[in-house]
Amino acid sequence: MYSILLKKTVFVVVSSLAFYISMAQPKKTVPTVSALPDSDIPCIVEKQQGSVIVKWNMFQDTLADQYKIEYSMDASNWTTIAVIPTPMRKQGMQYYSFIHDFPSARDNYYRVTQMQTNGTEIRSSVQHISFTKDVPVVRIKKDTVENGFLDIELKEAGPIYIYSSAGQLLFQKNLKPGPCLIDIMHFGKGAYYVKDMKMTQKIVLPN
Repeated sequence: MYSILLKKTVFVVVSSLAFYISMAQPKKTVPTVSALPDSDIPCIVEKQQGSVIVKWNMFQDTLADQYKIEYSMDASNWTTIAVIPTPMRKQGMQYYSFIHDFPSARDNYYRVTQMQTNGTEIRSSVQHISFTKDVPVVRIKKDTVENGFLDIELKEAGPIYIYSSAGQLLFQKNLKPGPCLIDIMHFGKGAYYVKDMKMTQKIVLPN
C-alpha cells in the first residue's frame, strides 16, 4: 500500500514539474502562411467606342515576366495580338489594360496568359463580347469600295475614323447625319477599317 502511494506521489511531482517547466519556456511564434493567389487571372472585357478594352489585375506579381493577350473569333483558333511587359516594381496590386481597336462586328473572344520567370504559364478564363446587337452610327452601303469613294450614311453626327490594316490612322473627321462620300482612292489597294463611336467595320479597296 505504501509503495503504491509513493509511486503516485512521485508521478504527481514529476507531472507538476514538467508543467511549470513548459510554462517557463518562451512560446514559439507560428509563422502566418498567406494563401496563394488563384491561378485564374481576374479578367474582364468591355466595349469602348467601337473598340474592346481588356482589363485584368494581379496581386504581388513578383513571378510575372509578361502577359500575352490572345484573341479568337470562334474560341478555338487563337492569335496573340499583344504582349504586355510587367513593371519593374511588382509589389501590391498591379492593374493592366489593353485596347483592341479592330474587333469583329460579331463575336470576339479574349484570354490573358501570364508568362512567369520560371517558365510557368497562368491563363485567365475566356471572355466573350459581341457587337451583333449594336447598331452602327455609320452604314456602309458597299464593303468593297468602287471608284475610290466610300459611300456611307450616318444615323447621327459624330467622328469617323479610317485606319489601315496595320492600325495607322488615315482619316478623321466629324460628319453630319445623312449620306456622305469619302474620297479614299489615294489609300491604295487593301483592307481598311471604318470606326465610329460604337463599332468598327471592314472595307476593301480593290484598285
